[in-house]
Amino acid sequence: APPTDAAPRGRKRALCVGIDTYPTAPLGGCVNDATLWQQTLQGLGFEVQTLFNEQAERAPLAAAIEQLFTSAADGDEIVLQFAGHGTQAPDVDGDEAGGDTPGLDEALCPHDFDAGPLLLDDDLGALIDRLAPGVRLTLFMDCCHSGNNSRAAPVAGARPRSVRLSAAQKQAFIDWRAQQQQPAGGTRDFETDR
Repeated sequence: APPTDAAPRGRKRALCVGIDTYPTAPLGGCVNDATLWQQTLQGLGFEVQTLFNEQAERAPLAAAIEQLFTSAADGDEIVLQFAGHGTQAPDVDGDEAGGDTPGLDEALCPHDFDAGPLLLDDDLGALIDRLAPGVRLTLFMDCCHSGNNSRAAPVAGARPRSVRLSAAQKQAFIDWRAQQQQPAGGTRDFETDR
């Protein structure tokens, strides 16, 4: 049964991510946004982990998200906040045949996305599927291609938090993803555990 106001609740934990210093298409304000979310969530009683700029390369970002999601238990509240670039990447597993963007996956851009690593909607979906029953999850995604939230609203002087992958970046992603599907030594990243 869901906790009531009188019942004790589980742990409250959050991961706040902000990336300004991308080697390609740097942004401004993402770290400030994540810091403000960190302070707000701490004021609401959350334990908050942060990853800023170079700390948010694909490997540590994926590990932090996986730890947040898989360690949550019934009654816990968890929050994932991301401020940075989003993009669309070639669908390499064939699961994006229909919908608004056939043949493309939506993705978050870690700090090292130029070398190919992205965090796909498929990756997050696989972790969401593994959440324990009774976990309350909230996502704050301040990036383009984050589910068509409010990107159509014009804002004077705003810099889009989206990058269009070049042909070389698309190929780097395809090559990187292929390596992830063939683990060496039996270790696998979470997106291949579906």
